[in-house]
Amino acid sequence: AGPEGQAAFLRIRWRRTGMLRWIAPRLGRVRTWLVRRLCAPRVKLRVYRTLIRLVPPRENLVLFEADVGAGYTGNPRYVYEELRRRRAPFEMVWSVAGNRRDFPADARLVRRMSWRYLWTMARAGHWVDSHGLPLAYPKPAGTRYLQTWHGQGVKTVGFDAPDLRADFEAPRRTWRRAVARWDALVMPSAEFERIFVTSNEYRGPVLRHGSPRCDVLVNGDPEAVRRARERLELPEGRRVLLYAPTYRDRAKFSGASVRADLAMMAEALAGGWVVILRTHPVERYPVPEQLRHFVRFAGDYPEVNDLMLASDALLTDYSSLMCDYAVTGRPMFFLLDDWEEYRRAERGVNHDLPAIAPGPCVAGTEELIREIRALDAAPPAFAAEH
Repeated sequence: AGPEGQAAFLRIRWRRTGMLRWIAPRLGRVRTWLVRRLCAPRVKLRVYRTLIRLVPPRENLVLFEADVGAGYTGNPRYVYEELRRRRAPFEMVWSVAGNRRDFPADARLVRRMSWRYLWTMARAGHWVDSHGLPLAYPKPAGTRYLQTWHGQGVKTVGFDAPDLRADFEAPRRTWRRAVARWDALVMPSAEFERIFVTSNEYRGPVLRHGSPRCDVLVNGDPEAVRRARERLELPEGRRVLLYAPTYRDRAKFSGASVRADLAMMAEALAGGWVVILRTHPVERYPVPEQLRHFVRFAGDYPEVNDLMLASDALLTDYSSLMCDYAVTGRPMFFLLDDWEEYRRAERGVNHDLPAIAPGPCVAGTEELIREIRALDAAPPAFAAEH
C-alpha cells in the first residue's frame, strides 16, 4: 500500500544470505570471546608489568586523575591549570572513568583502565592523583607520584578509619603498598600533616604549600559562580545555603546522611533561602518533588568549588569540606544530631568538633532554623562571635 496523507517512512532490513548467514553470527561470538580474553584484568596486568620493564618513562608526560577518574576536579585540576598557565613543557593526559563533561576542549583524555590508560601509566614520568591509582599496578621505576589527597577534617583516616583499623592484615598490607608508591604528599595544613602522616604511615617528602584547590576559594571566580547559578537555576534575590553532609560508613547509598528536615526548612526559609544539596558520591538521596522549589540537588555537580563560591553559608556535619569552606570566611552551621554515635560507634573523629567548630553546632532542624534566622537578622554579629 502507498503512503497516506503527507507522511511516509522507509524501513530497511538487512538480511544475510548464503554463507554469511552461517558465518557472521559465529564470527561475532569469536570476536566477543577474543575481546573478553584479551581485556581480562590478569592479561592487562601481565602486559603492563612487561611494559614497565621494557619501556622507560617519558619525563615530560604527566597522567592526572581525580576522584578515581570521576572528572575534572579537585587538587589535580588546579595543579593542571597552573601548569597550563605557566606554559610548562609537559604533555598532560587526564584519566576519566565515565562522564567526559567539563574538561577543557583541548584536554587529552584516556578512559580509565583501557589499554591506552595502561600505556599512559607505564610511560608517564609523573602521576598526579587525589585518591589512589590502581593498586595492583606498580609504579614504574623513574616515575614520580604526587599525591594531593582530597580534603582534611575531623574524621579518622588511614589506619585509624573503620575499613583499616580492624584486625585484618591483608587490606592493611595493600594500603601500605599504595602509600609506599607516593613520592611527595601535598600538605593543606600543619594539623593535616600531624594526623595524616601518622595515620597512613607515610614516610616520604611533604609539600607544605596548602591545597591547590583552595586558591580559587581565596581569590574568587565570577565565572564559576555564574556557571553554578545557571546550571542549578538558583533564583535571584535569595541567599544560598550549601548543605554538604558526609556519608555514614554503616549506611552508604541509603540517604541516611541527609539528616536535616528539608520540609521543615522549606516551610520556614523558602521565602529568603534556597538550598544546594551536595551529597557524598557514595550516597543516594532523591529530593522529594514537592521540595524542588527549595532544594537543588548537586550530588553529581562536577566541581564542588563552584558550589562553595556560589553559596552564602555552609551546613555540614563531619565533612572535610568545612576546612576548605573556612578559607572563604563565610558562615558555617554544623548539624551534629548523631555526634555521640558518630564518634563512638561510627567513623570516629580526631577532634572535639563541638568545642572547636567555627559556627553554631545544633542538634536538630528547629535549632538550625533559629540560627539561620539569626544570621539573617544580624550577620555582622554572627561573624564577630564565630
